[in-house]
Amino acid sequence: MPSSNGSPDAPVDAAALYSEELSNGSPTSPRDHLHALWRGKWFILSLVVILGGAAYFYYQNQPRLYQASTALLLNEPERSSSMTEFLPKQALMRSPNRISREIYFLRNSEVFAQKVARELLTRKDSLSPPSETTLLWQEGEGTRSVGFLASGLSKAVSVQQDVEELPALRISVTSSDPEEAALVANTYADMYQTHLRRSSNAEMRATRNLLEEQKRTMHAQLRALEDSVAERVRSSRQRGLLSSEESGPGAANQLAGKIAELRHQKEKVKLDLTLEQALLDSAKARLRRIRPNLADRAASTTSTRLRKTQEEITALKSEIELIRARNEPSPRLKARLSDKKARLDTLQQRANQLAAEYVDQSLSTDAIRPLGGESGGGLGSVVDLRRQITERRLSVTRLSTKLEALNERIEKHRAALRESPDGTLARLRRRKATTQELFVSLSEKLQQTQISTEASSQQSEVLRPAAPPAAPIAPNIWNKVVLACLLGGVGGGGLTLLYNQFDDIIETPDDLSTSSEELFGTIPEWSADPAPEFDESDAPWPGIAAPFSPAAESYRQLATNIRLGLPHAVSIIVVTSPGAQEGKTTTSSNLAVALTEVGKDVLMIDADLQGPTLHRLFGADRAPGLTDRLSDESDAVQLLSSPEVQSSGGNGSSVESFVPEVDTSLEQQKGQLGLLAAGRSIPQPSLLLQQRHLQPLLERVEASWDVVLIDTPPALFYDDAFRLASLSDLTLLLAAAQQTRQRAVQDVHTRLGDLCSHPIAEVLNCASASAPASYSYNYTSSYYPSQKAERSPTERFKETVSRGVRRVMKG
Repeated sequence: MPSSNGSPDAPVDAAALYSEELSNGSPTSPRDHLHALWRGKWFILSLVVILGGAAYFYYQNQPRLYQASTALLLNEPERSSSMTEFLPKQALMRSPNRISREIYFLRNSEVFAQKVARELLTRKDSLSPPSETTLLWQEGEGTRSVGFLASGLSKAVSVQQDVEELPALRISVTSSDPEEAALVANTYADMYQTHLRRSSNAEMRATRNLLEEQKRTMHAQLRALEDSVAERVRSSRQRGLLSSEESGPGAANQLAGKIAELRHQKEKVKLDLTLEQALLDSAKARLRRIRPNLADRAASTTSTRLRKTQEEITALKSEIELIRARNEPSPRLKARLSDKKARLDTLQQRANQLAAEYVDQSLSTDAIRPLGGESGGGLGSVVDLRRQITERRLSVTRLSTKLEALNERIEKHRAALRESPDGTLARLRRRKATTQELFVSLSEKLQQTQISTEASSQQSEVLRPAAPPAAPIAPNIWNKVVLACLLGGVGGGGLTLLYNQFDDIIETPDDLSTSSEELFGTIPEWSADPAPEFDESDAPWPGIAAPFSPAAESYRQLATNIRLGLPHAVSIIVVTSPGAQEGKTTTSSNLAVALTEVGKDVLMIDADLQGPTLHRLFGADRAPGLTDRLSDESDAVQLLSSPEVQSSGGNGSSVESFVPEVDTSLEQQKGQLGLLAAGRSIPQPSLLLQQRHLQPLLERVEASWDVVLIDTPPALFYDDAFRLASLSDLTLLLAAAQQTRQRAVQDVHTRLGDLCSHPIAEVLNCASASAPASYSYNYTSSYYPSQKAERSPTERFKETVSRGVRRVMKG
């Protein structure tokens, strides 16, 4: 059976040692993250350097890109506001965002791109053929075709607005040749100016044609209006509605003026009539107060005939005025008016006679006598009132008749105005005048358009022609390198934290940080040759390190720490570990040998009843042992004698190769070494390892031996280790490098701390010579090299890769 300080015969799955809760890990603090990043600093730095260097070499070999730009200022077309009234909406609708339309045209017009491509092929002779592929040349094939060049221009040319407030364009061209970029940019600008000039000329020609068509249409409308006016005048004269003087443009205005004058006279008559009626009513009231019913008795038929006569006079006067207004002077008209005037004179005389009769009748009405003897009454006052009443009645009658005559004349003038053709004629003449003015203005604008077509202004102006750029715009090597380095740093830090989160296998002493106490000891990796069951009592011990090997020195340091590094004496020591094959038995045996070298009597107890191996390391028998001692069947303690000095005791070199002779006095100073093996196999051994059975045994052996070393089963597999640890003075908790997980050590350490009042000492086993905290081992190993266990090339390769990855990721 091979014996070593924890090298397993077969791989052990470390994850099987923990519960699911432990496998999830414990919460980590920012300080733990910073510590993990610091430990992985070389990995992060390496990734930064690798990515930064790769980015530098990659972009250093990429072709350089140059950009040339030219700026153009677009000029608005000159067009007066008065000219726009003759153009249709399609000609006037210019987009408020002209820049957007022009940019869209330059970016998407395939026809324009082909024109530029043809022009570039004619100007390419000004450039020297480059040694690499460019926009115009294909390496090994020569000049590109027009179609291919036109499609390439859409990708290489960028058009955008140069200034937001101004109609300015910036044309930028990107190419691997700076001179080619400048040539393409300038050619693009020249072709665009030519396009604008042609478009402007075409627009001016279209405008001129449109104005000519409008002029012809308006000329026809003007002639039609003139014919309509002349026809209307002739028709009105033939019908006698217009005289030669009224056929002018002011006839309708004359009728309107007459109507306004008659309305003014009507308002004046109405005012006089209202006043006379008020005076008449007042006189009647006074007369009624003087003599009641006098006014009624004075009434006669004379007043009625007088009123009718006056109405006939007023009507006749109105008729005479209307005839004079509608007819021209002529002999027939004079004869007709003479008859009317004679009739008017007759009516006037008759009215005068009737008025005299009316007065006489009024004065002769009733007897004239004093009125009841009242003062102030008499003939004079009655006569005056009767005269006033008669005069007021005549005035009211005359004004009423005149008002009716004025209303008739106003209605006749309105009818004449409606029937008169002068309103239509006026409208026709106004339309003719307006059309004639537009025709004259349109003729002037047409002349201006013809002049503008022959001498049109420049539609755009190049503000800054393109020049060959001195420095490339891409690739920006240092920006890419910085970005790659940042990516490497972030990625390296993330990978380090991720690896540290999932890989918590203990590798260095720094990984054992479960308590505030420092690491109690570190044992380097070593191995012993496998050996069969030993029968000779004087055979060498295969599980014990050579006296002058680095492992033996580490065990001696551990023994010194136990003797001198603790504040109290220690007699019972329990050695345990979280899992199997982590070096408990090997450490117990070698620690016992190291303690005997300083004169301590040490008893080793193999309490690993589940899989005892301690007796094999010393070539002893398993029975009698612990189970027999607990059953009081035998003392079961086996005294072990040291092997010959010349024996290597493992894979270490022989003592004769270092020391010519051995001082026998030193051998006499060594302590006694005893072994209490596991004993016979029994069912349910955990029931035997109870406190009531173990405590009496430990009290007896503690009285006979200086130090009692107890080897226990794995703490995560069996509970025996915790019961034994509660009865001891010191518990050594072993962790195997490259095998034990930190969470397992933390769990066992926490449980031991809850059960035991003494300190828990952590020991790192199988430490690598390259571990940062293994100075003593490095120092001794340079003088006393040890031989590791022989493994297959595959296992050695896997172990090397695993250690390399951990070394890179964890420092």
